[in-house]
Amino acid sequence: MDNQVPVTETEMREFFARVMTSFVSLSQQAAELNEVQRSLADVQQKLSELSGENERLRKSESDAWSMAHDADKALELANVAKSEAESKAQWQQEVIIGRDARVAELESQLRSVTEERDAIRSDHERLKAEHEGVQQSLEWHKADLTQAHDNAVKAARERDTAVADLAKIRSIISPTPEPEPLKVVSGNW
Repeated sequence: MDNQVPVTETEMREFFARVMTSFVSLSQQAAELNEVQRSLADVQQKLSELSGENERLRKSESDAWSMAHDADKALELANVAKSEAESKAQWQQEVIIGRDARVAELESQLRSVTEERDAIRSDHERLKAEHEGVQQSLEWHKADLTQAHDNAVKAARERDTAVADLAKIRSIISPTPEPEPLKVVSGNW
């Protein structure tokens, strides 16, 4: 027979409290993961929009420089147009630099959010595995308790049968009042 230590009610309550704490922790982490995924989707959308706008600005800059080159070949009126085009190109260059910086910042934020999401997923998977281990351990303990209860009921029946047989033998040898057999009250397992 296994050398198993019986589990007290207090230990079982503490065990179930730990299981519930793990479940609450898993639920909270799942909510945090959903929030991080929504944030990640927003950042990716902004990054996509900025990248498209950046490409349009690059094309516009190229067009402006082309206009400036053509304006060099024109008369004084063309020089005025060239000056305006160069001014516009400079502004666009500054916008592109600003947008490039913003894209780099968003990419950094995306990496950070992705790393955080991955860490939360990893923690979630670890806690989920621990929870499953606790559940399996609980099932084993339930099976052990059921087996112990069944064994106790069987032993009580065997004892009652032996007491009854002993009482019959005693009554044949010397009639005396029979002791009342002990009864095992079974719980709902």
